[in-house]
Amino acid sequence: MNDLIFKTMIAEATARVTKLNRQGKPLSEAIQIVAEDMDLNKPEVEELKTRVKKAPKPKVAEDEVDLEAAMDDFDCDDADVQESKDNTIAFDSDEELETAMGVLMYKGIPWTHRDITSVSFMTPDHVRQAHEALKRRWDFVNHDERTVAVIEFDNIEDYQKVLDFIASKRMSVLPGSNDELARDMDQELAEAEADHKAAKKAAKEAGLPTPEAPAQNMSYRALHKDKLTDIAELDPATDNSARCVRVVKRWK
Repeated sequence: MNDLIFKTMIAEATARVTKLNRQGKPLSEAIQIVAEDMDLNKPEVEELKTRVKKAPKPKVAEDEVDLEAAMDDFDCDDADVQESKDNTIAFDSDEELETAMGVLMYKGIPWTHRDITSVSFMTPDHVRQAHEALKRRWDFVNHDERTVAVIEFDNIEDYQKVLDFIASKRMSVLPGSNDELARDMDQELAEAEADHKAAKKAAKEAGLPTPEAPAQNMSYRALHKDKLTDIAELDPATDNSARCVRVVKRWK
C-alpha cells in the first residue's frame, strides 16, 4: 500500500510538472512549485526529478500509476454516501482537491467519498488528521457561514484601523456582500471641495463670476461623555447585546 501511495504521489507530481513546463515554466522552477504545493520531502523531490528526466515528453511514464484509478480503489459506492456535509472538507477548485488527495493518500488518512471539489471522512477524528496534514497549505474555516457578532462603521478611517488590526493578528477574512452601504462623509466633502476648486479655475479662465462654495451643513448628536459605552466592559460571550456595535466618527 505504501508503495502504491508513493507511486501515486510521484505520478501526480510528474503530471503537474509536465503541465507547468508546457505552459512555459522552466523545469527546475516547475519542480520547485509542485514540491511546495504537494509538501514533498527530499527523497520524493529527488524521485520526481528522476521521473521528469526519464519522461521528457509531456506524458506519464509507463510504470506510473493512474491517479484517478488509484483513487477509485479507495472510493466507495455513491449509494453509501449520504447527502450530508458532515465530516467534509471543501476546496475552491478540483486542482486543489487533487493536490490534497495526494497528501492524504501519502499520509495514509482514510476517507469515504470525494466529488469534484470536496472529500468526506468517516469520523471527526479523521477530519482532524486531515486538517493536521493539510494545514501547511490551507487555512480552515467553517463550511457553513455563521455570524455571531457585527461591527458597523460610519467612516472609512476607523474601519481601516480595524482592518489593520485584523491583519496584524493574522485573522482569516472572507469578502462580504452589502449593496446598501452609504458613502463616507469625509470623501463626499473632499469631492465637493475638489469640484469647487475645478469650477473656480474654469470660471476664472472663462472670465465668469466665481461660483459659490458648496454648502457643508452638518447636524450633530451630542453624547454625554459620562454616559458613553465603555468598550472594556463589553462581554459578548455572556451578553448578546454586546455582539452588535456601531463605531462612529467623533467630530472635533
